[in-house]
Amino acid sequence: MALLHLVQPIARLSGRLQYGLTLWRQRGPDAFSWPRPRTWPIFVGRWRAPEERLAGLQEAMRATGGVVLHGGAYDRWDLEVRGGLFGSSRLLMAVEDSGSGTQLVRLRSWPYCPPVAPALWSVLGSLSLIAAINEEWAFAVAFAALTVALAWRTVRECGATGRAIRRAIAACGLSDEGRVVRTPMPAHARALEAEQEQV
Repeated sequence: MALLHLVQPIARLSGRLQYGLTLWRQRGPDAFSWPRPRTWPIFVGRWRAPEERLAGLQEAMRATGGVVLHGGAYDRWDLEVRGGLFGSSRLLMAVEDSGSGTQLVRLRSWPYCPPVAPALWSVLGSLSLIAAINEEWAFAVAFAALTVALAWRTVRECGATGRAIRRAIAACGLSDEGRVVRTPMPAHARALEAEQEQV
């Protein structure tokens, strides 16, 4: 009984670290991807409400395991995929109706980290520098290692969420690797376009 009493907290901690502890949980695709801003080529397709397109993107992002947030009326982004405590990626969609049943869609994404991450980098880096100046090499190495680990965690979370956005855009058929995407125009839209050309 004493042995089980001692092992139980260790087992709980192990389970939380692997499956549920919020600070260490990483969401989204597990493969590494370098975080960078990206703009997709213009998508030309049949008309669809922008809210429906965003809802489809949101569902596709959730399918990758990410936590998806909506932007507010005054935010400069539409959807945000959170990868963890230190890193996420944001998506902005612009839609323009071109007439005759078609629609132009432009997508842009970029990595985002909350202000707490650079603040922690600065604090840990400063502590490492102060320890090195005072020739406390053990502390200097420990703080430098924490700084590098936190920076790597941020880069990894931003990269994973950026990959989730790319996968969602591809799953929704809004990208075709570097060229304009065109979907078949409905018959009534083609007829309307032909009438407009004759006028």
